[in-house]
Amino acid sequence: MDFQASKTTSVTEFFGIYEMTVRRWREEEELKEFNSIRATPTSVFPLVDLLQHASQIYTLHLFRVFEKEFGLATGTRAAIIQFEDSTLLYRVHTGGNEGLSHHVTYDCGNHLTDCTCRKYQVMGIICSHIIRVLHMHSVKEIPTAYIRRRCTKFAKTEV
Repeated sequence: MDFQASKTTSVTEFFGIYEMTVRRWREEEELKEFNSIRATPTSVFPLVDLLQHASQIYTLHLFRVFEKEFGLATGTRAAIIQFEDSTLLYRVHTGGNEGLSHHVTYDCGNHLTDCTCRKYQVMGIICSHIIRVLHMHSVKEIPTAYIRRRCTKFAKTEV
């Protein structure tokens, strides 16, 4: 039942409709939160370590965003263009289109990365370019430096 007030609705009726609508919204939100915390999402990809870790920490919505980035990562190629100390610089590009490439720096010691697309800084979730490099280095979990608490399943319970 949607909010169904009109010009002829009395103040008493309006308040009753308003209370029922807010109650329904809260119940739906609680159900979505419960499902997001308790459910283990399935994936179209085999649950490799990075996807498995993402399914355990992210909400269902953010897991889907991560899964999409993972899918994009499978269609990219990466090539080392510079190596200095324990830091590697990769050029990551889509398929045969080398014009659309981004540079990813990867610190082998602590698994910290940075990408020229800046998606993590804007959206708070790592991009397909970084996922590609992490996957190439057999990183099993998303580094904690790239997990924003507000994006996790337990953000509300940890406040």
